[in-house]
Amino acid sequence: MRPLRFAIGVLGLAALAFAVPAFAFVETSPLALDLLSTTSDGTPQLWLAQRSIEREWVTGDDPAARASMLPGGRSEPGAMSLSALLPGSGQLYVGEKSGYAFMLAEALGWAGLFYFDSRADEQYHSATTAAGAPGDSASAWSFQRYANATGEDPARLEHLYSADPSSFWYAVAKDDRLAAGWDSGDSRTSFSDQLVHSNDLRHHAGQFTGFLWLNHLVSAADAFRAARNYNFPLQRNLELKTKASLNRGRPEVAMTLVRTF
Repeated sequence: MRPLRFAIGVLGLAALAFAVPAFAFVETSPLALDLLSTTSDGTPQLWLAQRSIEREWVTGDDPAARASMLPGGRSEPGAMSLSALLPGSGQLYVGEKSGYAFMLAEALGWAGLFYFDSRADEQYHSATTAAGAPGDSASAWSFQRYANATGEDPARLEHLYSADPSSFWYAVAKDDRLAAGWDSGDSRTSFSDQLVHSNDLRHHAGQFTGFLWLNHLVSAADAFRAARNYNFPLQRNLELKTKASLNRGRPEVAMTLVRTF
């Protein structure tokens, strides 16, 4: 049931992603470099002056922004929603191969969730099968044995077993007042150990569930970023050029940092 509940939650996340408006970002790109050279007479000479550019990353429905969008752009809410449903699909829709990494993480997450969840179920059923049906007096734990040893009416326990078998078995394993129903201390110890192991496996399954949620959220946000970068040409080229020469017999090295916008 845990994987089914997680899948239903993912569908809810995708619906929420469609309702998320486009964000506005303000990006500052400081270039904190001061490259100085020394001339032949020892006078410092500035080669590069710092430049700081602030640009508002506006929403796609802004007229000025729409004019700067590339033809054949990608839907930002669409990319985000695709990755919310299936991590990585939004990135592939935009054209980024990083989507395969999110898909691989998703596959590993589901594999881990199913593995530990099924192992926990197997361990639980193995324990309860060894304990037997409590209505059978020959079982490892029985209502009849409990009633004979304590003189109490087991009706309350019978009702708990019929309404919630899982709660009943955990009570039988932990509550010392119900120890009289066991045929031996070894049976109780073995049963308790198996339930503890089942709980540990269930905890690992829960960790994979959390990992899957994180993968969906991170992938959805990254798909939105990928679509935004695709629609608005914000890529920058940064290049460092060097040139060696001789000036009056003295070697000089000139460096030029070129940034294209």
